[in-house]
Amino acid sequence: PVAPLPAIEKGCFTFGSFNNNCKIQPGMIRLWAKILRNKDKSRLLLKFGGGDDEAVRSHYLDQFRDLEIAAGRVRICGSKPTIEHLKMYGQVDIALDTYPYNGTTTTCEAMWMGVPTLSLVGQSHCSRVGLSLLSQVGLADFAASTPEEYVGKALAYSGELENLAKIRTFLRGMMFNSPLCDKKAFTQNLEAAYRRMWQKWCRNQNCGIEADPALTSTAKEEPV
Repeated sequence: PVAPLPAIEKGCFTFGSFNNNCKIQPGMIRLWAKILRNKDKSRLLLKFGGGDDEAVRSHYLDQFRDLEIAAGRVRICGSKPTIEHLKMYGQVDIALDTYPYNGTTTTCEAMWMGVPTLSLVGQSHCSRVGLSLLSQVGLADFAASTPEEYVGKALAYSGELENLAKIRTFLRGMMFNSPLCDKKAFTQNLEAAYRRMWQKWCRNQNCGIEADPALTSTAKEEPV
């Protein structure tokens, strides 16, 4: 079950990132530290494979400490069984995406548990996945086009507890009823894309294959 917004009960705001730590680059840590410095009574929950190792934790905590973030404001956990992993989203108010390699499964899991993900958008595929997923469920406003906007939106949304509580209540249903979970439409679009590729190849080979009007007129373009 989706847990209530923890900030309302605990009186402090928790940002979280359960992404693979290979995606947590120094530039991302600087942005997260800036958010924490500017948000009173806030903390950050990180969870990734290896997070239970003392040397690994120290590697990241030292970077936050160098950026004036006390170790007590950052908690790092390791891998958990699936159910425990999903339950941990009950401790997170807003998820923070990584950059330049966005999360995919992680962002979907967060949304399923009622937690919106704030994502920084770039120009390559790997840095636009967050925008694509958020757009599918009607949360494109949680995508930021610059680091400054990323920090600004984190601070702004963290002050809208009533709004976040509402999003948390309805997000699973929004996701389930969105194109993101419409497997039939996804499959049809994929089949149409393969068909167009095949027809294009045939035309380039001078095979005399004409494009199927039904495909060119009804196929839906996937968002980028």
